[in-house]
Parts: sequence; structure tokens; C-alpha cells
Amino acid sequence: MKATASRPSPIKVGFRRTARLMRQLSGFIHAVAESRIRYRGSGRSKSVMFLNLAVVIVAALGSSLSLVTQDWDAADRATVRLEPAAFPNLPAGIRSELERRGCTIPQPFTATTPANAIKGRFMSANRTDWAVLCSRRRTSAILVFRGGVGSTAVELATQADSGSLQTIDGNGKIGYSRAIAAASSRYILDHYNAFAGPKPPPLDHEGINDIFIEKGSVVWYWYRDRWLELQGAD
Repeated sequence: MKATASRPSPIKVGFRRTARLMRQLSGFIHAVAESRIRYRGSGRSKSVMFLNLAVVIVAALGSSLSLVTQDWDAADRATVRLEPAAFPNLPAGIRSELERRGCTIPQPFTATTPANAIKGRFMSANRTDWAVLCSRRRTSAILVFRGGVGSTAVELATQADSGSLQTIDGNGKIGYSRAIAAASSRYILDHYNAFAGPKPPPLDHEGINDIFIEKGSVVWYWYRDRWLELQGAD
């Protein structure tokens, strides 16, 4: 069973804004070139002047867009992604399955010890499971291993790692910001009461808090053989 969490991508937002401005400037260039814009005085020389100016602006914007894209792409590639062997507390069967799948575990910028491999009662009240954020080809999904057994993985909340990047200081430094944690019944109810959102079903085990650090979260809760998306932090 797969479910998908969506978050705004800073790269896509930047692309849309810059592309819109470049389209507007391109239209201006075309209008000048077709002599649709006329000024008093030496009309031809002024048209040429404005044409040249517009070309310079578009070129500068294109260069800026390229640099911005490179910054975010470089940050995505530079995200720390640990091999399963870096998590000695993981059951051996889960480590083997993660390695077989080609998983690495991306680390949020706040991590000081290996993060994003957690255990809890995520699918029933009487069994301990493991949840691991698995990154493959710069796209991550949460893998939940029922009872801590490597062959029982359930996958959910797949998204590009770039969608979990944000600037993390006043100097424009970019950091990976996705983290997972166990969400207790009290946490789920408290956040539902505070922010509304989907009404939780009867709760008898934990959920998985899928966090965008310093922005918000959603809680994934297993109920009647499917993952429900519940209210998290806002």
C-alpha cells in the first residue's frame, strides 16, 4: 500500500516565478523587435537601446536561474545519506533488506546521531515494528517492517528528496529537512484538537510522524489495512 505526502518544492516555486518573469521580458523583446514600441525623438536608436537592455536582463536572469538551480541540486546531492550499516540497532534482517533494495537513509540538518530509523507499535498494539526512511536515486519513501522482520516491508509517502530542502540560515545555506518519529495517541489527539484536520479513528497504537523540520508534519496511521493521513504539527 503506497501513500503520498505532498509538500511545496522550493525549486519548483523558484522555477515558476523566474520563468513567468522571463516570459514577460521575452514578450517585451519581441515587441521592440517588431517596432511595436515607439518613443519620441530618435525612435530607432531608442528601440535598439531598449532591445539591448532587455537582452542583457534576460541573459542575467537566465544565469541567475542556472545558479539557483545548481545551488539546490548541489544541496540535494550533498545531503548526508547513511548506509544501513551505520545503524547497528536495526535488526540484521532489516539491514539486509535495505541493502538489497539499494537504500540509504537521508539525514536531516538537525541530526547529531544517525536518524530516520525508528521503532514503535505502528501497525498494531501488540507488536513492535520498525520504520526507516529509504532514499533511492534521490527519492525517499518510508518503509515499515512489521514485527521487525525484513521481508514484511510496507512502503508509503514517496517523494523527491529535493522537496524536503529549505534554507536554514540567513546566509542561504540549504539543508535536508525530512525526519520521521513515533506519534503517540496523545500527540495525534492533541494536534487534531488544536488544528482540526481529518478525524482520527479509534486509536490503539502509534502513528508515524512525517516531519518537515520547522514547517509542519503529517501523521501516518495504519487503520483497516490502509494508511490514513492525519493532522500533525502546523
